[in-house]
Amino acid sequence: MEIKLNNRIRSILSYLFMAFVFICIIIGLKSQCNLTSKHLLGNAKIDACGVGGGRTSGFWIDYTLEVNGEKFKNSSLYDIYKLTVPMVRKYFIGKTFPAAYYPSNPSNSHLLILPEDFENFGYKFPDSLSWVKAITEKKNDK
Repeated sequence: MEIKLNNRIRSILSYLFMAFVFICIIIGLKSQCNLTSKHLLGNAKIDACGVGGGRTSGFWIDYTLEVNGEKFKNSSLYDIYKLTVPMVRKYFIGKTFPAAYYPSNPSNSHLLILPEDFENFGYKFPDSLSWVKAITEKKNDK
Protein backbone atom coordinates (compact mmCIF):
# COMPACT_ATOMS: atom_id res chain seq x y z
CA MET A 1 0.00 0.00 0.00
CA GLU A 2 2.77 2.43 0.96
CA ILE A 3 4.73 1.66 -2.24
CA LYS A 4 1.68 2.41 -4.41
CA LEU A 5 1.20 5.71 -2.58
CA ASN A 6 4.85 6.65 -3.13
CA ASN A 7 4.57 5.80 -6.83
CA ARG A 8 1.41 7.86 -7.11
CA ILE A 9 3.11 10.87 -5.45
CA ARG A 10 6.08 10.51 -7.80
CA SER A 11 3.74 10.41 -10.80
CA ILE A 12 1.88 13.51 -9.65
CA LEU A 13 5.14 15.38 -9.01
CA SER A 14 6.46 14.35 -12.44
CA TYR A 15 3.32 15.69 -14.13
CA LEU A 16 3.51 18.92 -12.15
CA PHE A 17 7.16 19.37 -13.11
CA MET A 18 6.40 18.76 -16.80
CA ALA A 19 3.51 21.25 -16.64
CA PHE A 20 5.82 23.83 -15.03
CA VAL A 21 8.46 23.36 -17.76
CA PHE A 22 5.78 23.60 -20.46
CA ILE A 23 4.41 26.84 -18.97
CA CYS A 24 7.93 28.32 -18.80
CA ILE A 25 8.52 27.47 -22.46
CA ILE A 26 5.20 29.06 -23.47
CA ILE A 27 5.99 32.23 -21.49
CA GLY A 28 9.45 32.44 -23.11
CA LEU A 29 8.05 31.98 -26.61
CA LYS A 30 5.33 34.58 -26.01
CA SER A 31 7.92 37.01 -24.71
CA GLN A 32 10.11 36.49 -27.79
CA CYS A 33 7.12 36.86 -30.15
CA ASN A 34 6.09 40.09 -28.41
CA LEU A 35 9.61 41.44 -28.75
CA THR A 36 10.02 40.65 -32.44
CA SER A 37 6.55 41.78 -33.50
CA LYS A 38 5.85 44.82 -31.28
CA HIS A 39 9.19 46.37 -30.43
CA LEU A 40 10.65 49.85 -30.33
CA LEU A 41 14.30 50.78 -30.71
CA GLY A 42 16.36 52.44 -28.01
CA ASN A 43 20.02 52.98 -27.24
CA ALA A 44 21.90 50.62 -24.98
CA LYS A 45 25.39 50.97 -23.57
CA ILE A 46 27.48 47.80 -23.24
CA ASP A 47 28.69 47.36 -19.67
CA ALA A 48 30.41 43.96 -19.58
CA CYS A 49 30.55 40.51 -21.08
CA GLY A 50 31.44 37.07 -19.90
CA VAL A 51 30.84 33.39 -20.20
CA GLY A 52 28.35 31.53 -18.11
CA GLY A 53 24.93 30.04 -18.16
CA GLY A 54 26.04 26.57 -19.19
CA ARG A 55 26.28 27.19 -22.91
CA THR A 56 29.74 26.32 -24.17
CA SER A 57 29.45 28.02 -27.56
CA GLY A 58 28.23 31.39 -26.34
CA PHE A 59 28.61 34.25 -23.92
CA TRP A 60 26.52 37.06 -22.46
CA ILE A 61 26.85 40.75 -23.26
CA ASP A 62 25.49 42.91 -20.43
CA TYR A 63 24.05 46.30 -21.30
CA THR A 64 21.99 49.14 -19.89
CA LEU A 65 18.99 50.36 -21.85
CA GLU A 66 17.46 53.72 -21.00
CA VAL A 67 13.75 54.21 -21.73
CA ASN A 68 11.97 57.42 -20.68
CA GLY A 69 14.69 58.20 -18.15
CA GLU A 70 14.51 54.76 -16.50
CA LYS A 71 17.48 52.38 -16.79
CA PHE A 72 17.05 48.67 -17.46
CA LYS A 73 19.95 46.23 -17.12
CA ASN A 74 19.79 43.25 -19.43
CA SER A 75 21.93 40.68 -21.24
CA SER A 76 21.93 39.22 -24.72
CA LEU A 77 23.44 35.87 -25.63
CA TYR A 78 25.91 35.73 -28.52
CA ASP A 79 27.70 32.77 -30.01
CA ILE A 80 31.47 32.63 -30.39
CA TYR A 81 31.40 32.21 -34.16
CA LYS A 82 31.03 35.94 -34.88
CA LEU A 83 32.17 37.58 -31.63
CA THR A 84 34.53 36.63 -28.83
CA VAL A 85 34.75 37.80 -25.23
CA PRO A 86 38.20 39.42 -25.75
CA MET A 87 36.90 41.17 -28.90
CA VAL A 88 33.87 42.57 -27.07
CA ARG A 89 35.98 43.65 -24.11
CA LYS A 90 38.47 45.42 -26.39
CA TYR A 91 36.14 47.12 -28.89
CA PHE A 92 32.56 47.16 -27.58
CA ILE A 93 32.46 47.88 -23.84
CA GLY A 94 31.40 51.45 -23.23
CA LYS A 95 29.96 51.80 -26.74
CA THR A 96 26.29 52.43 -27.49
CA PHE A 97 24.27 50.17 -29.80
CA PRO A 98 20.61 49.94 -30.74
CA ALA A 99 18.43 47.60 -28.71
CA ALA A 100 14.95 46.36 -29.56
CA TYR A 101 12.63 46.40 -26.55
CA TYR A 102 9.02 45.58 -25.80
CA PRO A 103 7.28 48.90 -24.91
CA SER A 104 5.23 47.64 -21.96
CA ASN A 105 8.20 45.69 -20.55
CA PRO A 106 11.57 47.21 -21.54
CA SER A 107 13.33 44.46 -19.58
CA ASN A 108 12.37 42.27 -22.53
CA SER A 109 15.01 43.51 -24.97
CA HIS A 110 17.78 42.39 -27.29
CA LEU A 111 20.97 44.16 -28.27
CA LEU A 112 21.51 44.77 -32.00
CA ILE A 113 25.19 44.47 -32.89
CA LEU A 114 25.57 42.10 -35.83
CA PRO A 115 23.93 42.30 -39.27
CA GLU A 116 21.81 39.24 -38.46
CA ASP A 117 20.49 40.96 -35.31
CA PHE A 118 19.17 43.81 -37.43
CA GLU A 119 17.75 41.39 -40.03
CA ASN A 120 15.91 39.41 -37.30
CA PHE A 121 14.07 42.59 -36.34
CA GLY A 122 13.46 43.76 -39.92
CA TYR A 123 16.11 46.48 -40.16
CA LYS A 124 18.94 47.21 -42.54
CA PHE A 125 22.39 47.12 -40.96
CA PRO A 126 23.39 50.78 -40.43
CA ASP A 127 26.45 52.26 -42.13
CA SER A 128 27.45 53.78 -38.79
CA LEU A 129 28.29 50.26 -37.56
CA SER A 130 30.46 49.26 -40.53
CA TRP A 131 33.41 49.07 -38.12
CA VAL A 132 31.64 46.13 -36.42
CA LYS A 133 31.42 44.30 -39.75
CA ALA A 134 35.12 44.92 -40.36
CA ILE A 135 36.06 43.46 -36.97
CA THR A 136 33.84 40.39 -37.27
CA GLU A 137 34.90 39.67 -40.84
CA LYS A 138 38.54 39.95 -39.79
CA LYS A 139 37.91 37.39 -37.02
CA ASN A 140 36.20 35.01 -39.45
CA ASP A 141 39.06 35.22 -41.96
CA LYS A 142 41.44 33.60 -39.47
